[in-house]
Amino acid sequence: MKITPNSQAAFDISMNGFEKIMESGMLSTGLYLSGYSKGRVRIPSRLKPNSVCLVTGLTDTEKEIERRILGAFMVKDDFFGDQCSNGIVEGHDKYKVYIPADVNLPYWSYFENNGSVPCWSKVPFRYFPNITMKKILLDMTELLAGTKQEAVINEFYRYFCEINRLPIKQAKTGETS
Repeated sequence: MKITPNSQAAFDISMNGFEKIMESGMLSTGLYLSGYSKGRVRIPSRLKPNSVCLVTGLTDTEKEIERRILGAFMVKDDFFGDQCSNGIVEGHDKYKVYIPADVNLPYWSYFENNGSVPCWSKVPFRYFPNITMKKILLDMTELLAGTKQEAVINEFYRYFCEINRLPIKQAKTGETS
């Protein structure tokens, strides 16, 4: 499989729908809101078996700068976004993790805004670089150390790096394997 450098996707979800998404392991790509394709399903063409769906959100009272990462999952081993006609991204059964409600992992701290106020706009998802996803997963290994998800996130991180042909760095020691 050819590795493309921007094959990860961050999804904006309703905070009320987060639990259902993590239980079902499925996300909707939404519909086009305007233009020639208005009303049609968005096709997640860049998502492949090496892709992670990063689930983000904020409450009704929070500002965009407060957007946080809620969880993540790899897409299924046989998922190819360019063949997804129904707009449903199915997650991997094994490689999924959620961030506990009492832990804050700010989304925008991983993306440069060049001094401007961050803006998500009205798209349901946006692509971002594999190397950024690696950093997020590595930070998750530190955040979830000592929790019941520690083994899951460590295995998830290693799998992600292997399938994307990225060096594996140990969170606490900084060593590369």
